[in-house]
Amino acid sequence: MIFKEIVIAAANLLDKADVAAYLEGGTETSAQTAREAEIIARCVNLTIAQTAAEYAPFMDEKTVETENGVISYETFGTNVTEILSAEDTAGNRLKIRYGAGYIRTTPGTVRVKYSYLPEKFAGTDEVNFTDRRVSEGLIAYGAAAEYCLVAGLFDEAIVWNERYTDTVKRTLLGKNRIAAEREWI
Repeated sequence: MIFKEIVIAAANLLDKADVAAYLEGGTETSAQTAREAEIIARCVNLTIAQTAAEYAPFMDEKTVETENGVISYETFGTNVTEILSAEDTAGNRLKIRYGAGYIRTTPGTVRVKYSYLPEKFAGTDEVNFTDRRVSEGLIAYGAAAEYCLVAGLFDEAIVWNERYTDTVKRTLLGKNRIAAEREWI
């Protein structure tokens, strides 16, 4: 998915044709339209982060050489949320002990699999969830709910949030799992 396309989809859901046209590059715009496009983009980033944190984390792996078995989270260069596994070069799982800002495992070459929260996206950035079931529409629904909340359109926010939650339940969760309701205080 391309970030800009998700923002355009959210703008279309919100009936913001001027914002969608501005993002597609076809029209000149007012400062108000540019501001709304920026707000929708922030809402899309917020929804991506929330979806990654709660339902479909971004995952990656990195091979690290360690002399003493200590690997700092800073080694991964991202917002690591969980270390999933560590393996040696032969593919054998290694034991992991967790410390404040680091893990400790067997010295040597270690392949670490981890989940992380992505940095903010912009423009033509590719949004690649590890779980391919996360769709442009799912993120656009969540972004529309966030935008309506920011704009003070509480009834519409509830409608879009229900669509987001229903889509999460249908696509990402099994029949016996429950989606956590988003709370707005």
